[in-house]
Amino acid sequence: MASIKNIAITDFEFTGLDPTRHEVIEIGLIVIDSETLLEKNRFDVKVAPDHIENAMPESIAVAGYKKEDWLSALSLHKALTQYIEAAQNSIFAAWCTPYDWIFLLEAFKKTNIKNPFDYRTIDLFTVAYEKLRNNPNVTHMGLATLCQYFGIPKEPMPHRAINGAQSAFELYKKLRELE
Repeated sequence: MASIKNIAITDFEFTGLDPTRHEVIEIGLIVIDSETLLEKNRFDVKVAPDHIENAMPESIAVAGYKKEDWLSALSLHKALTQYIEAAQNSIFAAWCTPYDWIFLLEAFKKTNIKNPFDYRTIDLFTVAYEKLRNNPNVTHMGLATLCQYFGIPKEPMPHRAINGAQSAFELYKKLRELE
């Protein structure tokens, strides 16, 4: 893999917890320079669900899904195509990478879009754990808790994917300062 220039901090909202049954309904992305941590690109889109009837009520409540707010949402194929363009030449990163990554892989499979990302990813939870595991003032490793610990503003509710990406980005900057 060539030198990593950009990091694609990504957050998805889903209709549930099973990537083979549930769907991505929102994508938030902040692309940053891996050295300077300066923001280079931002992408935020709602994705039209094909099977909202399969959604878990708790999941769509957290995401704030309302049919009327998704009327102009893009198809999964179009949203992924735009996401890939916005994230080009980046390594994928997320707060809980295994969860987001498996949904992304399933979305690529459903749309027959080739995955442009390298298999290596950055799991921001793991970064936080490694930096803070011995800190007696950190009793929980949740994104919201760590943002509160570092004085990062609380995400507004309902949760939006771009807000999740922004929180993860702000936390990543704080974690990098600990080096």
